[in-house]
Amino acid sequence: MGYRIFNAAKYQVGHLPGTGPVEGKLADFSHAALYAFMTIMPATGIAMGYFGGKGLPFFVTTIPGATHTDENKASYGNIAKQSFKFHKTLGTYGKYLIPLHIGGALKHSVTGNSMIWSRVNPFGRPMH
Repeated sequence: MGYRIFNAAKYQVGHLPGTGPVEGKLADFSHAALYAFMTIMPATGIAMGYFGGKGLPFFVTTIPGATHTDENKASYGNIAKQSFKFHKTLGTYGKYLIPLHIGGALKHSVTGNSMIWSRVNPFGRPMH
């Protein structure tokens, strides 16, 4: 995501031909929502593990979490609890963004605009 942010000028290709104004706004919203989903889910997961004290599972190891003391136990526990609630709620509703996005790509393909597949190819060059 950092690469895309720092190289955003290469990726300003606009909407596909034939995209109406309402569909364009929905596409912009769904893309922003997906980026938010991909950012907030890991951030809240990390906060849960770290402030909950259980640590962060990372492949074959666990990165230790925060040490709870009498002074910070309540605040750390509250951060972990709020992170869990946000993580769970976002995961419940955010998972619908992926099939919605796939549906949009299929819609473009069915309506004869197969250019969508070359645009979403992660190994292709940015199209201008």
